[in-house]
Amino acid sequence: MLLILGFSTLVIALILVVASVAALHIERKQLLAAADAAALSASARLDPVAYHEIGGGTVRVTDAGVRAAVTEYFDTYSATLGLRDVRVGEPTGATDGRLVTVTVSGLAEIPLVPWLTDAIPEWVRIEVTASARAGE
Repeated sequence: MLLILGFSTLVIALILVVASVAALHIERKQLLAAADAAALSASARLDPVAYHEIGGGTVRVTDAGVRAAVTEYFDTYSATLGLRDVRVGEPTGATDGRLVTVTVSGLAEIPLVPWLTDAIPEWVRIEVTASARAGE
């Protein structure tokens, strides 16, 4: 009887850990999708000064333009997407005038495991990086 109770407790704890890890993975994927969308939005925003200086129809983006587009994107959509405490990190910008790199981090809640012990925090910061190339 005691052995069955011990194994049942172990199985329930394992199920809670697996469910929490799956929830964190889903939150990471949501943050990565949002970073991809922000990178795409930033790559579509060209710098008019650089565009006219280079000419030839080549689309160019700048670090300042990328940061402004990413900040604007997350100010607009982070609440709708259910993201918490989103911060734009490094490297975020345009590396060669065409490749946009966006690094963001956000808080993800660990849903089930903190109930079992106080040693595990309720929130963890997840960081993702996405990139997009501006077209010609």
